[in-house]
Amino acid sequence: MANLSDLDMNNVQAETVRQALPAGDYPAVIVESGMKVPKSGGAAMLELVLQVQGHPQFTGAKLWDRLNIRHAKPDVANIAKQRLKAIMDAVGLASISDSQQLHNRLLTVTVAQGEYNGKPTNEVKGYSPKRLSSQPMTQTSYAAPSAGPANPFG
Repeated sequence: MANLSDLDMNNVQAETVRQALPAGDYPAVIVESGMKVPKSGGAAMLELVLQVQGHPQFTGAKLWDRLNIRHAKPDVANIAKQRLKAIMDAVGLASISDSQQLHNRLLTVTVAQGEYNGKPTNEVKGYSPKRLSSQPMTQTSYAAPSAGPANPFG
């Protein structure tokens, strides 16, 4: 048994259930980053924590991305470096010396929905520059079809 008599819970909000975001594009900022050794061992990877910003339904939702920029296999490392470059381009940085330089800069993150152990999960699929508020975030807009010619069959 644990003694919890010293905890003041009066000003604490209960944690809400996290759900996977629907696939789409979301405005977000990187709020945390750091090198992390994977459970399987090997080279450390750059772990990024992103937080959705300014979305009517999902503001505050967090996403994780892990970039294997120092992987032993050159192809894997190159893919991670390309993704890091996409992030840098999206936030307007030509070079960085510390991942913290990426923090709190608005960008657009493309998210897919997958499944892990029978539960829906999110996977970051890409990054692009922030969009103007007049641009759609979750779907591509198409012009409405024109009325066209009258139906010849009546």
